Amino acid sequence: MADIVESDSEIELVSVNIYSQAEFDEELRQDPSAPGTTEDDPERLPRESQSFPGLQQPCTSQSGEAAKAAAKVRQDTEKDVQVAVETGDLSKAIGSYSEAMRTGGATALMLAHRAALLVRHKRPLAAIRDCTAALKINSSMVKAYRTRGTAHRKLGNWRKAQRDLYEAQALKFDVGIAEIQKFVSAQCLKVGLATDKKDGQALELEAPAAVPTFAWKPLEKGQAVTVVHLKNAPDLNGKRGVVERQDPRPASRGRWEIEVRLGGGRAAIKSLKRENIETLNHDNKALCKAWATEEKAHLEAAKELEAREEKEQFRKCVQAKMNKLNIAQFTRDMVDQLDAERAMDLLDIVAANVAKDEGANINELLLQKVKKLLENEPPEDSPPKKARLHL
Repeated sequence: MADIVESDSEIELVSVNIYSQAEFDEELRQDPSAPGTTEDDPERLPRESQSFPGLQQPCTSQSGEAAKAAAKVRQDTEKDVQVAVETGDLSKAIGSYSEAMRTGGATALMLAHRAALLVRHKRPLAAIRDCTAALKINSSMVKAYRTRGTAHRKLGNWRKAQRDLYEAQALKFDVGIAEIQKFVSAQCLKVGLATDKKDGQALELEAPAAVPTFAWKPLEKGQAVTVVHLKNAPDLNGKRGVVERQDPRPASRGRWEIEVRLGGGRAAIKSLKRENIETLNHDNKALCKAWATEEKAHLEAAKELEAREEKEQFRKCVQAKMNKLNIAQFTRDMVDQLDAERAMDLLDIVAANVAKDEGANINELLLQKVKKLLENEPPEDSPPKKARLHL
């Protein structure tokens, strides 16, 4: 692999032993609820006998230059891994990660990536060990939970698989993992009674009767989200939204009211299931920045849309007022040249004057005042311009 920095180079490692062999042993132990064979489960994998790839301690402290060198190693490693995977050489890709961690220390992401490759290489036990190590470094790593849950599923460790996939979905929903979890959940529900092959006696197992399919972290009002995985309204998928509240209707339990951005400044409240709501990953700074930029543009567009709609509402009120006052068409056309807000004020003034002088012709009086306004000569009795809305 090109440009690997050796252990005695400028990379400064400060390692702390954070791994627990007892924890590894417990995680790797076969689940007693793992009946079945490859005949009834084509995706089942045997417990491999190969030794696991080397496991390095994480690098917990590096100087500025050392950090740059380590970053360079990781960058080069990813390039080498990509080439190896594209050519189908999974062993080489796994070895690239191993070498990078040997010289630069382990990272949770590298361990999780290597674990995913190990699953593809039909080495689920090694993948479980790597994911367990990754979670000791970063207990919130979604990829580690997903991969370990998938590896346990391959071995038939249904309860452990359910536990990890449950945690992964709680951190970030994934539709592909949802399908695996659905299968695992069904297997968990079947495991209530198994046969002890050694003596033929019935072995009682704890039944996961109330295991939910998903676990979700609660949403907060104003939280930034994205709509995902809708089947009946696919046009909303990918739309940004903001959490309003949990749907209070008894028939909509588990749903959330989301103000979805529809484009052009428009928004609508949609009642969505929790699995159709993806929260914003605050660790992804670029994504958060892009979301905030789009939200700013939406608010500006919404303000412009509101102004246009208010103007249109004034215009409708003006038309209704002229209908009520029986204004002639020619005069109407003249009034329509005015700002709707000013036109409404003018109609109120003219109507009041006509009410005081029964002999006044409303069309003539209105036409005179409109002409003065259009000539930038406001009538003497015209009040200051102000926003008014008559409904």
